[in-house]
Parts: sequence; structure tokens; C-alpha cells
Amino acid sequence: MTWLAFLNIARKVLFFTIPIPVAVILAAALYVHFYSIPSAIKQYVSGAELQASKTEIVALQKIADEQKRRADNAEAAGLKLAQSMADVRQQKIGLQDEINKLQARPVDPACRVGGLIDELRNN
Repeated sequence: MTWLAFLNIARKVLFFTIPIPVAVILAAALYVHFYSIPSAIKQYVSGAELQASKTEIVALQKIADEQKRRADNAEAAGLKLAQSMADVRQQKIGLQDEINKLQARPVDPACRVGGLIDELRNN
């Protein structure tokens, strides 16, 4: 087979035509242009929005976990503070009783600061 024969067959195959109305070809081209490409874009954008939403949910969950940890720490600190305040109140009551006992004891008359103590008690 010579090159000319091959080119002649190739030309017949490549330029084979079927009488299709131009309107059908134009309608098909418009459909592909306006529906399939925007549909693919919408699908791509929807996928990106879904991924962004998932990422946002993960970030919000991390924030919520951190806030819960802080709230737990604050609650533990509050309980510790309440216990410390109760201990201080008990110490205050014990020290007040000790002060009252000391003040109730009579002062030795030979003590030089006895008059000063009486003055301080009256004030």
C-alpha cells in the first residue's frame, strides 16, 4: 500500500459526514456549556463547602474542649478556695477563743504593763 492510498483512506474516514441539523449540534453544545460544566463547578464548590464545614466543626470542638477544661479547672479552684476559706474561718474561731481566754485572765499586779493592757481593753 502506498502512501497516497493510505492518505486517501484517512481522508475519507476523517471527513466522513452525516447530515445532522445544525440546530441539534448547537443545542448539544449549549447543553454541555450551560449545564454540565456549571454542574461540575457546583459539585466542586459543594464539596469544598462541606470540607470547610467539617474543618469548622473540628475547630469549634477543640474550642469547646478547651473551654470545658478551663471550666473544670475553675470549678476545682473554686472548691479549693471554699475549703481554704472554711479552714481559715475555723482558725479564726480558734484564735478568737484563745484571745478571749487571754483577755479573761487577770493581770498580775506586779506587772508594769497591766495599766497599759487595761487601757487598751477599754479602747
